Amino acid sequence: AALARSPQDQGGGMMLALLAFKAGDAPRARATLEALAREAPRDAGVQNLLGVMRAADDDRDGARQAFTEALALAPEDSAPDYNLARLALAEGDTDAARQRLEALVAREPRADQALMMLADLALAADDRAQAVRWLDRAVAAQPDALDAEARLVALRLELGQRSEALATAARMLERHPEDALAVESLAAAEAANGQTDQARRHYRDAARYASFDGAQ
Repeated sequence: AALARSPQDQGGGMMLALLAFKAGDAPRARATLEALAREAPRDAGVQNLLGVMRAADDDRDGARQAFTEALALAPEDSAPDYNLARLALAEGDTDAARQRLEALVAREPRADQALMMLADLALAADDRAQAVRWLDRAVAAQPDALDAEARLVALRLELGQRSEALATAARMLERHPEDALAVESLAAAEAANGQTDQARRHYRDAARYASFDGAQ
């Protein structure tokens, strides 16, 4: 049967494809999206998801074509940019990925996911100082991003920025007073700053909160 052309049915088709993909039926998911893309060739969401399915099928050229089409149809949508950056990384083209992500954060300064990816690229290039700058921006863009803050604390400690790490960890704990990761980050910063008693107490608290979280 032919697919209906209404936006509602397009959305339904995308949902069916996602459900098939999550159930492990990647061929059915891709076939659904390929058919839907023929019916709705100017739907950016369809093209982007088709790119995801093609990439999962290791069809990188097809994925690039779909992501590029999605970006042309909806240049304000950051999802195809992220996916093109990930595709570049999968192909080992870190320069292309970096350039795309840098252009994205220039356009969207609070794009914390792109900032985290840039931090990863900086670390991969052993440029830890640049990674700190990207993580700083990621935390400013999304203050509740615990992972970014914890990584920033750890990286500052590696670089010997002990007082900065302590300040970051303290702010982290203010927002998340009973989170095991936040408490452990503060404990590590305190230990590095010679605050042994406080570090020991916070390590105990972190273990207690982690046990409580695991029991949920």
